[in-house]
Amino acid sequence: RTAPLLKDYKIVVYSPFPSDIVEVPAQLMALRSGLDVELLGHVTHDDILRLHGRSRLSISLSISDAICTSMTEAMVMGSFPIQSDSACAEEWVEDGRSALLVNADDSDHVAEKIRLAVTDDALIDQAAIINRDTALARLDSAQIRTQVIAAYENILGRQEASAA
Repeated sequence: RTAPLLKDYKIVVYSPFPSDIVEVPAQLMALRSGLDVELLGHVTHDDILRLHGRSRLSISLSISDAICTSMTEAMVMGSFPIQSDSACAEEWVEDGRSALLVNADDSDHVAEKIRLAVTDDALIDQAAIINRDTALARLDSAQIRTQVIAAYENILGRQEASAA
């Protein structure tokens, strides 16, 4: 559905699922569309980060998820996230401004959002700034450390109170 817009791009597909689940559809997509599609095999975390850093957009679709590591990596590395709305992404991004949230089961909706991300340079540029600031604020190790310690102190306080 978006192949004409993507003809000048390389599509890199990574999935933790067995290759036969992903490989055949990816090859079929490449064959039918004429797009340059690369299917990644085993890659390191650094490889994934480098890909996010070189990519205009990163798409992560799941029917259930907590905060998606791939989305936060895209945010940190400057790649525009298109993320399924099944995760808690709305706590990290503003739909339509710093990312696009999509229904993973609605391919027309996903295609519409890909089309928008490929054609709206201002959206991509603005999102990179917003996402960098969000990542700096939310992924700050000192802040996370304080939150984790408070959570453990809260748990320990409850345990001590119930033991008394």
